[in-house]
Amino acid sequence: MPPALHDVDAALERKAGASTGRTRSEIEELRLKLSRYVSGSGRWLFAPSAQRLATGPLAAYVLAGLPEEERAPAMFLVLDRVWSQLGRGGDRTLLVVDEAWWLMQYPDTARALLRIAKTARKRRAGLTVVTQDVPDVLASDFGEPIVTNAAVQVLMRQASQAMPRLARLCNLTKTEQSWLLNARPGEGLLLAQTRRESGRDGMKGLRYLIAACLLIVTTPAIIAAPLVATSTTVTSTRPQPAPITPLFPWVPAGGYPDRFPFGQCTWWAAYNHRVTWNGNAGDWLANAAAQGVLISHSPSVGAVVVYRPGPAYSVFGHVANVIATGPGSYTVSEMNYLAWGAVDARTMSWPDPNVSGFIPMEVLG
Repeated sequence: MPPALHDVDAALERKAGASTGRTRSEIEELRLKLSRYVSGSGRWLFAPSAQRLATGPLAAYVLAGLPEEERAPAMFLVLDRVWSQLGRGGDRTLLVVDEAWWLMQYPDTARALLRIAKTARKRRAGLTVVTQDVPDVLASDFGEPIVTNAAVQVLMRQASQAMPRLARLCNLTKTEQSWLLNARPGEGLLLAQTRRESGRDGMKGLRYLIAACLLIVTTPAIIAAPLVATSTTVTSTRPQPAPITPLFPWVPAGGYPDRFPFGQCTWWAAYNHRVTWNGNAGDWLANAAAQGVLISHSPSVGAVVVYRPGPAYSVFGHVANVIATGPGSYTVSEMNYLAWGAVDARTMSWPDPNVSGFIPMEVLG
């Protein structure tokens, strides 16, 4: 049986007592360095523990508040303990490692994480690795194997400096790279073998996936952001479905020419209203006016209503088609308000403080 740390300290103390000069000074210096872990604040790292893993459906190990120099060994101990228990009871287990970049700073914990990523399947376990700092993870020799070993990858908004290497590892197209650089809160790109989903639809796909290894890469504050109705002018990676019946009889079969990605609010608005401008939803009123298109501040059937960017809709605004008006109210048909690609109708009070203005249909013929 190997000696405990206090046994080593006792042996050093005896040796120091029998030594003189430089040898004694070196031994005392070594004992001083060890004292923190023998009797000081770090002694818990080497103390035996009778505690067992929680037997309930959820167990969490929180390392917040530990001194930075103790986090690496603490993380290693947690990983080793979790690993030793995986698969013993026969139940399926999902191990979630948040702030994974902390583990990737140290070879021992990075190596332990890679071992779990490669062999968790054999112990009826899945691994989810969550990180905000792609460069820090990939700086480790074990970072790239962890990324490439992931059966499912969820990428959220990325910084430009992280994109080149991430694009190579995940085989991202130019469109996907551009989309990730401009992704909004609540949106992500899901990569699962041959399937690739973007937008809120990609994030919802997580509910239906049981993966052996899942990598989530994001930037700070994105994960905590709420899912909101969004719009974008980046080309969608999802194929457009069969033609949908237009809202109005004057709209041509198959809708007006539409350059916007299917599933977004801008696609449905442009499908039912001739649009000759580009831009995010919140920019439509100004962009239409810049082309000489007459705008209005009152709802009318067939008009596009433009909503202001903000918490009520999205940081990029929202657009919809007006299908009815009444005393003190108006009704719209819209896409991507309840869910990606879903069309719904809502009736709102008028005046509406969230409305920037309207682009009437009759002006465009």
